Amino acid sequence: MKRKIIALMLAALFLAAPAFAESNRETPSEAVTKAPVRATSTPVPDDMPYEMPYEIKVDYTNQITTVYDSVTGEIVRQMICSAGEEGSEFAEGVYYLPANARDTDRTEWAYIHKYNCYVKYVTRIKGGYLFHSVPFHSKKLTKLDSYAWYSMGSAVSHGCIRLVPEDAEWIAKNCLEGTRVTIYRSNEVDEELRQSLALGVPGEQYGDYSLDAPEKYKLATVTEESGATLFSGKKSGGESIYIKIPLGSEVYVTRTDKYYYHVKYQYLTGVVPKKHLEIVE
Repeated sequence: MKRKIIALMLAALFLAAPAFAESNRETPSEAVTKAPVRATSTPVPDDMPYEMPYEIKVDYTNQITTVYDSVTGEIVRQMICSAGEEGSEFAEGVYYLPANARDTDRTEWAYIHKYNCYVKYVTRIKGGYLFHSVPFHSKKLTKLDSYAWYSMGSAVSHGCIRLVPEDAEWIAKNCLEGTRVTIYRSNEVDEELRQSLALGVPGEQYGDYSLDAPEKYKLATVTEESGATLFSGKKSGGESIYIKIPLGSEVYVTRTDKYYYHVKYQYLTGVVPKKHLEIVE
């Protein structure tokens, strides 16, 4: 009798076990219908309509950032930019602007510790990749990195999308969390469009970059046969910038030191050894 009771109890436990296991297992239909996680800054379900007012597209080929009206498709703002140099560019794809990750996101100034420079109006795309202004050597408008300014339209950044300060500010204030950003290569150079967006001399708020006031400066010509060496500062990463000025070229001397002339040349500023120049009387 005892054997029968034990056998019946074991049989009951055996029959109940599968039911317990199945209650903790996904059915095939449940496993398939679960929505995949989207690998973007701000996940947005595929079946949800896009409701942000703007959409941004960054064309690596032409180094142009374009903002579109997401309803009409019309261009709202188009800007020359400087995206990542080869090997450090941000991956092509579709992203959605996230919420601010730091107190300095979308504010007037932010310090980039890695490159020891300041930028204006950071808008985070994903992780450490940002929209921001061209760099400044310090937290002053007059400390603009002129090399970065005149490199706009070329892939020279460390991965972020550089813009002129006014454009960076516009994106920070108008393209809010959830705005779609598409980074791509058109593979077709539009030189006419690039030239139409090319930058000129920085505005007066960034200091005196004009060359139309010769009465303020002394005119000099390059007499060094191999060309004059202009030291124009350092890149945001700390690398010195040297420009070769060809023999016979004209520069404006703005100040004189013991061994160097401070000069302006083709909207660049810097110092040149005195022995490389001759003042025009």
